[in-house]
Amino acid sequence: MHKINFTLLLLTLGGCANPPTVKDVAILSTPPVLDKVTFHTVQERYLVVYPEFRFHSADGNVVAIHREMLSSTSPSPINFMSDSRIDISAEQQKKGAVYVGGFHCGPEQYQVQVRAYLIDSNHNHSNSLDYTIDCSAQLPEPGKS
Repeated sequence: MHKINFTLLLLTLGGCANPPTVKDVAILSTPPVLDKVTFHTVQERYLVVYPEFRFHSADGNVVAIHREMLSSTSPSPINFMSDSRIDISAEQQKKGAVYVGGFHCGPEQYQVQVRAYLIDSNHNHSNSLDYTIDCSAQLPEPGKS
């Protein structure tokens, strides 16, 4: 009789306990932080703009960057990659890391407004940062001023 009562008590208590959900587990993690976006450019046939996304992640688990085009002054459609995988070690992410993108401008002069944020393996999103890719500032060709 005592064994049956003890078993029923355990079953009752087990049914009352709330198992953790994915949401509960995500609360225990820290979202990544996108600190700033800087740029460097290279003049190939046309200007190439390299956004450098400086970030840190206390958990070291950033897996992707999401970018969305907010606006453009380009007279032509723009090929734009919105999501990219990030393969930077957890140790480096915890210290501070840089993910470098790339944008090939083409012959027209225009600007593109973009918003970016990071995504970690717990599906946390970082803060978002808006930035501008300026394809109107073509560098002079070598030998010309």
